[in-house]
Amino acid sequence: MLIRISIFTKKKNSLKKIALQDIVYIEVENRYCNIFTENEKFLIQISLNKIRKLIDEKKFISKLEKCFK
Repeated sequence: MLIRISIFTKKKNSLKKIALQDIVYIEVENRYCNIFTENEKFLIQISLNKIRKLIDEKKFISKLEKCFK
């Protein structure tokens, strides 16, 4: 089983690695996702369904629940 721990995106003229555990939240706009970490925002052309396949939703939702308690 392959476990994904990061995703890569292009920002300006370089590739940026985003560790999945660093994602604070994801905002969806049509076919784009704004991925927010504590320090940066990344705009990625990817559907929400594809993002959901990349992340472990149970861990991500659990992390969100902790943020709002």
